[in-house]
Amino acid sequence: MSLDLIEKLIQKADLSNNGLVEFSEFVGLVEPDIVKLKSPYSEEELQFLFNIVDRDGNGYITAAELAHSMAKFGQAFTAKELIGMIKEADTDGDGCINFRGFSRAFCGIF
Repeated sequence: MSLDLIEKLIQKADLSNNGLVEFSEFVGLVEPDIVKLKSPYSEEELQFLFNIVDRDGNGYITAAELAHSMAKFGQAFTAKELIGMIKEADTDGDGCINFRGFSRAFCGIF
């Protein structure tokens, strides 16, 4: 591997532009490949399932959407349980589950 290629890879991964690749940046770079390797589901299948739960189609699953979908599938959860599920899969701290967090949670990758 050439030095030029290594520098290009670092630039791609270095989202904070500080010349270093922090662990979170590294995880963000390799995680899609890890999900593909560990998941028994294709990305299309995961996206299909995500879209079922994301009722309004905004790209995020709220606690209300999660509660509705789980109840629809015969699984009732308390508010505390739902909040815990959201927190576990919320990859960016916004209180909702995006596709990345859904994929990680669904495939058991944490």
